[in-house]
Amino acid sequence: MTEAHAVVEAYVAAQPGDAGLAASALATADATALVADLAPASAATLLQHMAPGAAAACLAALDGDTGPAVSRELPIEILAGLLRRTGDRAAPLLDALEPDVADPVRRLLSSPDGTAGAVMDPTAMTIPAASTAREARALVQREAVRLPDYVYAVDARQVLAGVVDVAALMAAPADAPVTSVTRGGIDWVRVEMPLEAVEAHPGWLRFDVLPVVDADQRFVGLIRHRRLRQMRKEGGAASGDDGALRTLVALGEVYWLGLSGLMHGIAAAAAANAPVPGSGGEGRR
Repeated sequence: MTEAHAVVEAYVAAQPGDAGLAASALATADATALVADLAPASAATLLQHMAPGAAAACLAALDGDTGPAVSRELPIEILAGLLRRTGDRAAPLLDALEPDVADPVRRLLSSPDGTAGAVMDPTAMTIPAASTAREARALVQREAVRLPDYVYAVDARQVLAGVVDVAALMAAPADAPVTSVTRGGIDWVRVEMPLEAVEAHPGWLRFDVLPVVDADQRFVGLIRHRRLRQMRKEGGAASGDDGALRTLVALGEVYWLGLSGLMHGIAAAAAANAPVPGSGGEGRR
């Protein structure tokens, strides 16, 4: 990695919001070149903080293995949201991804835009309501990337049985049934519910995450309040009615030009201090 690339990687890591705003102000070809030059994880971070239309255009324009590599680093619901905007490009990109990524994205894309099913996380872990505490603990510890605060219990038909507090699960006797630490009567949303109704759901007064169920009460995913807030913010930005947005984009463009100058300066300094061929390895002073 060159020093200039290291600067951009550090900038995206430290100031992802500013980096996303600046990249969104670039022409698609320039933004795509920037994304392609980053490590996949950094590129995914940048795309998540760009304006959705700009991010989708970049993702659609990535060549070769770069698009799939970046896509694997994106949260499933974010990837689906971007692919929904890419039109015909979505199918070949999904075909290049592994089934454990592509299949849940396809499930999201099968839900109409503007519904809970279109923005939920369909990969959320559940535990069998018929299991013991020992069995459920082993499942949570094996499957969870990090220990969640609570998980959802389902029956053999995947019907939502209730929510399980993970702390209570960990403290329960090994042979205790999961139902002993399962709380029923929880708030949920239907997969086809319009996002306006989801936003107004009273369950957000108690929870940051709500389960999503189908018409038969089967658990199909979960929806995060922060995702709705992010979409509301993006929707406000996309409206084009806010004069402050145009100011921010202009500032972002200036910011990016300043960063580009810094990168060129670093590259020039690195070249100036590089060993001169035939000089015995001494750098110029």
